[in-house]
Amino acid sequence: MRNEIAEKLNGLPGFLYQIGRKHYFIGRWICTEATELEQKDACDMYHLLGGVTPDREGKLYFGKCRAYADLALTPPPDPEGTKEKIHELVAALTEEELAALIRQIASVEADLERYGSRVEM
Repeated sequence: MRNEIAEKLNGLPGFLYQIGRKHYFIGRWICTEATELEQKDACDMYHLLGGVTPDREGKLYFGKCRAYADLALTPPPDPEGTKEKIHELVAALTEEELAALIRQIASVEADLERYGSRVEM
């Protein structure tokens, strides 16, 4: 199951996820910890508002989490290194953290359907 979750993350556009007390940019081209307070706040607000009330504010915070992930990319891309980091991160999660991540992925997938993957703000 962990491998499937890691592969799913590796196939999704970059997004900002909360894992335990930390926040991470995870996606097709990125797997790195988010350190800026503004980024963490956007992630927290998205999960408070976005997944529950798909409205203008939900779209705003969804867009911020996507945009921050895109801005955090560092060239050149390293697809194999990123894939390895995602697998290592998912393998190290507790069962509780994994369950929370699965819920977040479901919310992100629903919002990708709803809003699209293009960043609009």
